[in-house]
Amino acid sequence: MIWGSAFVAQRFGAEHMAFASFTAVRHALGAVVLVAVVAVFDRSARRSRTERAARWREVLLPGLGVGVALSGGSLMQQAGLQTTTAGNAGFITGLYMVFIPIVSWLLFRQRAGRWVWLGAVMGLAGLYLLSVRDGFTVNIGDLLVLGCAVFWTGHILALERLGALDPFRLCVVQFATCAVISLVFALAFEPTPLSGIAQTLGPLAYAAFLSTGIGFTLQVVGQRDAPASHAALIMALEAVFAAIGGALVLGERMGPRALLGAGLMLAAVIVAQLGVVLSSRSTTEPLPHVPEP
Repeated sequence: MIWGSAFVAQRFGAEHMAFASFTAVRHALGAVVLVAVVAVFDRSARRSRTERAARWREVLLPGLGVGVALSGGSLMQQAGLQTTTAGNAGFITGLYMVFIPIVSWLLFRQRAGRWVWLGAVMGLAGLYLLSVRDGFTVNIGDLLVLGCAVFWTGHILALERLGALDPFRLCVVQFATCAVISLVFALAFEPTPLSGIAQTLGPLAYAAFLSTGIGFTLQVVGQRDAPASHAALIMALEAVFAAIGGALVLGERMGPRALLGAGLMLAAVIVAQLGVVLSSRSTTEPLPHVPEP
């Protein structure tokens, strides 16, 4: 819900700031906010300085890795939006719903199951109906967004395997990594890097504190329990909430085609969960859960 509604803020922000500058500032602010959150939790848990340092060391290298994936996904998507339609970008980005079960099988021999595949097909069909309305042609922007979907695939799969780490510290490192990489791109390729901040304070605050600080942190915490294939389907619902946000804030209309697509995407998430429910009924073992660190 947060990511979908953030598209409205990002659209406003794009009118005054270049894509790499906007990405750098929002993730830098998100990292600063989470550092304060980490300090509060540390104080509450009465962690010693040695324990705090050990927790930072544990997340440093994994955080750098997922931060690179986050940077690639964010920058390529924002760059692609300059030469492709928002509908095409939304649909191509959502291809990670199919990429993730395929890559999981190729690299880790994890079979997604027929319910997840059925949900992925339904989700893609719904995303197409919701996003692509004026035909579908491929240009350089579409290829950039396709690269973005590949980065998101790696990001989601990596987080699935980092569930034992401190989620807040992990997010601080990945946000800081994304901010630095985006700033380098801004300084290298944008004629007036970081300009327009004063005119974009509202959208920046929303994107930084809600979309980055809360949204991505909820993803990290949520993926401590949710399989990557299920997480991909659920996170693809940002397209549905983006359409709802556009209707509520920007006065955009959702016609019958878009409503059918949104309904298919919601149904896809439910269908993907049926396999979990049915398998849990056939065994006495509880569903997997990773305890809080």
